[in-house]
Amino acid sequence: MSTAGKREIRHRALRFESKQFKPYATAIGLFVLAWNDLHETLAVLYWTLLGFDDKVLDRWNEAKFDHKKRALITRWTKSMPNKSKALMPHLYDDLDWLIEQIDSLAEPRNDTAHSPLTIINDTFFVKPGLFRITPNTTWGNSRAKRLLGKKLLTEFRQHRKTASKLADFAVNIERSLVDEHTPWPERPGL
Repeated sequence: MSTAGKREIRHRALRFESKQFKPYATAIGLFVLAWNDLHETLAVLYWTLLGFDDKVLDRWNEAKFDHKKRALITRWTKSMPNKSKALMPHLYDDLDWLIEQIDSLAEPRNDTAHSPLTIINDTFFVKPGLFRITPNTTWGNSRAKRLLGKKLLTEFRQHRKTASKLADFAVNIERSLVDEHTPWPERPGL
């Protein structure tokens, strides 16, 4: 069969370069960066807790997933004898609280980082400015479904702020451990 005279139709995937996507890309990127920074801060805290031994950082970096890295800190707190815990109760309670807060932020982080987004037109007629960004649930993506009905930018920005506050808290715990003049930090309001 001859293809002469037939025009090939090419379809294109979204490029995510339109102005509508920019605030979403920025908010997602900032949250992911804050999450990554939080875990680098936890690495320093873990290193400090285990006596500044560089082999500790090797163990930390062997863990390929963030939850396994956090589990190293949890394992350390659980392995401490009660006598040690009695000397610094804030340390153990605050580390448990910190890891619990980060664990609860993990699913929103995964939903944010791994949900497909798309652009849709809210009207039958194509008019400039009537497009909006929404989770793409066309193929049943479970993470995208969890974002349906949420104000995405507000959600992403709030999660970033939470990750940053938790990182600040971890930094201040670590500083208090190494500098006797640094007071023990108060838990941040989330």
